[in-house]
Amino acid sequence: MKIDLKKEKFTIILICLIVVFVVFVVLRNNTITRNSEGLILGDENATITVTVFSSFNDYDCKVFAESGKMQEILDAYNGTVKFMFRHYPDSEVAGLAAEAVMCAHDQNLFWEMHDSLFKNQGSLNADILKFYSIQSLNKNKYRDCMEIRKYKRDVEVDKGKGMKLKIKTLPTFFVNEKRIEGNQLIEVFKTAINEELNKT
Repeated sequence: MKIDLKKEKFTIILICLIVVFVVFVVLRNNTITRNSEGLILGDENATITVTVFSSFNDYDCKVFAESGKMQEILDAYNGTVKFMFRHYPDSEVAGLAAEAVMCAHDQNLFWEMHDSLFKNQGSLNADILKFYSIQSLNKNKYRDCMEIRKYKRDVEVDKGKGMKLKIKTLPTFFVNEKRIEGNQLIEVFKTAINEELNKT
């Protein structure tokens, strides 16, 4: 049997390109970046910003976080929508949880900590958060970060911004400047996003 080496080489190259493209898209849509404005999910240059005020101690925030709506919106509006996270802790424990996810972000483990904290929402307390552990986390670096309260001020700044906006319901969202309160159906978010897109 004669093997067409040129055809086989082309096929291998094509498969590699497809794999690289898929990995790039998945990582881009799930990577959290941090700039002067805060934590960003999605394309930093997106024209529509959906700001999320959330607390790791709030059940409705947990339901939204686990619903997959953020990823569905990012996929539907590829490159035109980004999410900005704002911490709005409603208790001391929620504040420490917000600091914990920031400390984990230092080790590129934002999502792992984010998901774990919501999953274990009912069992969180100050002592547990100080010594919290997830897979791949450098425990010493994490504990040092929590010990010095590295992100205490950042969390307080986010909370202050929410207070100025008179947030009373969690989670609260702002599609650019349009307020959406509570864990609404995804159609509510898409309607608000489409309205903003029509303005541009």
